[in-house]
Amino acid sequence: MDLLRYDPLCPEVELISLEPDPPDPSSIFAAPISTSTRQPADTPSTSQAPAPPTVESTYTSRADADAEELTWFTADLKPAVRNLIREYRDVFPPYFSYSGIPPMRGDEHSIQLVPDYRVHHQAPYRLSIPEATELKRQLEELLRLGFIKPSNSPWGAPVLFARKADGTLRLYIDYRGLNRYTVKNSYPMPRTDELFDRLAGNRFFTKIDLRSGYHQIRVATEDQLKTAFRSRFGHYEFTVMPFGLTNAPATFQTAMNDIFRDILEEYVLVYLDDILVYSRTLEDHLKHLRDVLQHLRKHGFYAKLSKCRFAQRKVDFLGHHVSDQGLHMDDAKITAIAEWPVPTSAKQLRSFLGLTSYYSKFIQGYARSGQLEPRICVPSTGQLRVQALAEFHDQAAASHRGFHKTLARVCRLYVWPKSKDFVKAYIQECSTCQEVNSANHLPYGLPQPLPIPEGRWQSISMDLIGPLRPPTQRGHDAILVVVDRFTKRARFVPCRYRISAREVADIVFDRVVRDHGLPQSIISDRDPHFTSTFWRRLHEVYGSHLRFSSSYHPQTDGQTEVTNKTLGNILRKFVRDDQQWDLHLAHAEIAYNHAVSPATRMSPFYCDLGYHPCVPADFLRPSRLRPDTRCPSLDDWIAHMAAIMKRAHESLADSQTRMATRANRSRMDHPFKVGDNCLFDACHLQLEADTLRKFRRRFFGPCHILQAVGSDTAASPVSFRVKLPNYLRQARVHDVYHVSLLRPYRRPSERFAGRPYERPPPIMVDGHEEFVVSDIVSRRVTDDTPPRIEYLVRWKGYPDEEATWEPLKHLQHARMLVRTYDRARRAEISASTQPTDPLPPLPAEEIAEDAPAPSEAVPQPQTVASERPQRTHRRPSRYDD
Repeated sequence: MDLLRYDPLCPEVELISLEPDPPDPSSIFAAPISTSTRQPADTPSTSQAPAPPTVESTYTSRADADAEELTWFTADLKPAVRNLIREYRDVFPPYFSYSGIPPMRGDEHSIQLVPDYRVHHQAPYRLSIPEATELKRQLEELLRLGFIKPSNSPWGAPVLFARKADGTLRLYIDYRGLNRYTVKNSYPMPRTDELFDRLAGNRFFTKIDLRSGYHQIRVATEDQLKTAFRSRFGHYEFTVMPFGLTNAPATFQTAMNDIFRDILEEYVLVYLDDILVYSRTLEDHLKHLRDVLQHLRKHGFYAKLSKCRFAQRKVDFLGHHVSDQGLHMDDAKITAIAEWPVPTSAKQLRSFLGLTSYYSKFIQGYARSGQLEPRICVPSTGQLRVQALAEFHDQAAASHRGFHKTLARVCRLYVWPKSKDFVKAYIQECSTCQEVNSANHLPYGLPQPLPIPEGRWQSISMDLIGPLRPPTQRGHDAILVVVDRFTKRARFVPCRYRISAREVADIVFDRVVRDHGLPQSIISDRDPHFTSTFWRRLHEVYGSHLRFSSSYHPQTDGQTEVTNKTLGNILRKFVRDDQQWDLHLAHAEIAYNHAVSPATRMSPFYCDLGYHPCVPADFLRPSRLRPDTRCPSLDDWIAHMAAIMKRAHESLADSQTRMATRANRSRMDHPFKVGDNCLFDACHLQLEADTLRKFRRRFFGPCHILQAVGSDTAASPVSFRVKLPNYLRQARVHDVYHVSLLRPYRRPSERFAGRPYERPPPIMVDGHEEFVVSDIVSRRVTDDTPPRIEYLVRWKGYPDEEATWEPLKHLQHARMLVRTYDRARRAEISASTQPTDPLPPLPAEEIAEDAPAPSEAVPQPQTVASERPQRTHRRPSRYDD
């Protein structure tokens, strides 16, 4: 029995034998250190504890067991091979036969760390009771072997177990923390295909497997503390190379290559701890095997006899069968491929091909395509793909579903290269989906704060709250809110909601201009009170610049909107059932202007006038009984006000930066530029033709982007002017939209030529079916008597080839389009013809409106009954372009 002695002053581990020296190694093996050995199958059981043996009987019994094991594993070998193994039986001990730990051979494992490494230590992992029992047993065995020793290293890796194929537990050290800071060794590992090429033409093979090969190499003394690991049974470090270190394979392969360098790849191959000896004849094989065993004995490496195969015609090496017939696949791998389930997805197919491609050289014709059946016909693939997608996406049963659902339905029946990209592009260019589907991305448009005014009351914002029903006893049903953008001081003026623009001007002059002068700019929404001709002309005369918010985007005048919300909260706390809110409006204004503004970090009143207003609560202070009558000097007062303005300006800039940073988290930059086509969100529009707004399309268009609108200093404009359809221009809808209300439009490309377009149903007007005119492309005069004028009309939602010639009476609701086309045509003809050439005649309807010369008049066209439903333009609606 061996005991472990550890001296902190001398960190080396030494095994001190308490038994007499063993007999001569020529007769028996050296004394074992391992506590367990493998017994042959026919070794009798020792379930009953025998009497304690003497020293002589111990060595005799061990020698007998070793000799019996040697006989067991060499029984089937030829006598010459068996005698060679007996000659080198010290290379195949059933245990490690070092007198201590493995010797230093000059190939010790060193651990070089990166310059900025950090010592890694981690708490032990939780282990089950069976794992803890196995850990204690293995630690005791490693201590007995001298492979580990107690440690006080600052490093400490946890341990864990993995179950082996035979059900036993294998101990692992989690060295990922150490490996992260280890300089990687780039020593090349042998290529398996090149190793197999060396075996061609050989008939005899011997496979030698080293016993715990990593543990036969020492760790450099100065690096042993880095291999420390922690467990519930103590803190230890390795003296031999453990499993799990990132450079351990490179170190071991280097050692093996150095040992067999003179004979490497002549008749021996080495891949880590697997050694393969190969020869053409048995006589040569015995010589080669003797040479290899001599190298192992010389350098003190040991092999495991139970895993070795000697002078065989077929052995297993690196997952393959090596024989005199060549290289073959492992039967287990063949079984795994044969029993592999049929792939049902692209991912499963890639996994299967990755498995089989490694063995492709064993499969004849692996890379060739299978024999295809004769084609019945050669389809027009481009047209067929479009038709297939139309069936699975555009039809009513498909209901224009999204990309994933459409792709899943298409893939059930059709497969073609890059079908995923084809389906995605098809759906992206679907006009119906673009107009109907809601946006699933962050809103467009990074916030761009308005420029900070240079002084007080130079820029104001205005808004009208109302109507507030019922009106008060004084007839007020609205509140005009005026806010200074610099000081944030507000004025709340009660008024009537149907106030005229002149009355609004009177209020502004009486409450703002009289006290603070004319502002340089006024920001407001597009309320009719602020967009009237009178209001615009008035400020043109006085030189004030009017700035309006874009359509349906109140965030442009966000300051006033927040003020309106605050005012509403204040009035709710004072107004009772009598609803006389105008009596409390003065108190609300005082309360608002007396409170500290988050933007300027001071009250609006103090920021505007330089002192805090006197409120009733201030009279309760004793200082108010003896008021201060001192008057500050003019210079001090000017410096005081300048300091206030400077603080306000800095606070406003800081507030805008914080606001932009916070808003950018939930927004994204837009892709729009002038010249693009887009759709606009029309959820706020109330159109004449809307009978069921719940299910109308979310976006209208497409519209052409004409120009960018906004501040000249903005890095990226966030508002654009778009070309609206005629019916919206007639309804006086503003044509400037914020990018959050726009959506990019993708026009159908030639790639999907032949795509069936959704044909809009006719519109019932006064009991007649009407269709929407897209545009007019030509005009002609028929040879009928009397002659009749007809126009070539393209219909919205219908392909160009279905354009029809229609008489003027069928276009009674498209008079604007007809006049626009005729005027453009006359201008073009006038520019290209001589003055003496007659101009084309005009329709009778145009004669009454434009009063042309008598020579241009034509007879009034007669009404002609049509056998098909009349396609006429209806009065302006959302369906018109």
